[in-house]
Amino acid sequence: MKTLFIQKSEMPTVDFPLQPWQDRVIQERNDLQMRWQKLTDYKRDDRFADLNVHNRRLLLKQWMIMSAYLEVLNERITRFKSELVTK
Repeated sequence: MKTLFIQKSEMPTVDFPLQPWQDRVIQERNDLQMRWQKLTDYKRDDRFADLNVHNRRLLLKQWMIMSAYLEVLNERITRFKSELVTK
């Protein structure tokens, strides 16, 4: 699995009216981005190194899965506009 780094600048923006389900996707992405950032910060903290190996591995696995999930949500949000045009 490749490691993904999501920067706020990479988060797609939307400047047109959204359907309610699209709003929910954006909210989900924003919530996940916040949790992903907190875990990213924690990984860089000295307390992370104090965890036992098993817990560190689990948190790293969680971080990678969250990164992939963010990528999917960002791709979906990016497609909102192109899907609007094709309708």
